[in-house]
Amino acid sequence: MLKSLLILSSLFLAVGLIVFAWFAFTFFKAWNGDGYTAVDKAVSDQYYTKENQLYFASMGNFFSLGAKKIEGADISSFQVLTKEYARDLQHLYFNGKVVDSVDLDSFQVLSRVYAKDKNSVYILGKSEPRADLQTFEIFSDSYYAKDKNTVWYFYDMVEEADPQSFRALADPVEGVDHSNSFLRGHLADDS
Repeated sequence: MLKSLLILSSLFLAVGLIVFAWFAFTFFKAWNGDGYTAVDKAVSDQYYTKENQLYFASMGNFFSLGAKKIEGADISSFQVLTKEYARDLQHLYFNGKVVDSVDLDSFQVLSRVYAKDKNSVYILGKSEPRADLQTFEIFSDSYYAKDKNTVWYFYDMVEEADPQSFRALADPVEGVDHSNSFLRGHLADDS
């Protein structure tokens, strides 16, 4: 009986060690990118090549999020612009997806949140038709932007904010105008 229990315990330990070794190997292989090479690691840890194809790995997380092939991307002209944005001769990409109807020649990244071209303002890679292109401006190191009519917090129009007097504060989620304080795009609770 003791001998059978010892054999059974040894068998469970061996199976456990094999499963652990397999998991550790899989984790290490995925964590290291499993043969993927960063296009420009100094700029972004999200755009990679493997076997002459381009891939996007959100936050560089191959293990739990995996890499998605960027269909139709031209590897020979591919450039990483920011952590999120990249381009080739034909397309602009935001987080690995094609940004529709962008003018590549006039496109410029304004911040991690905002960009524009000669036709449109883009918020997180999507065209924002409500924004006034001619007067649109960002606040450095802030999630706020404004145009002549509106203060923006990402996609949201901050209805209570006065665009003429609004200014962003040091914390990227805080702002003030002549009469109000704002936190994450909403009136701040003064209590």
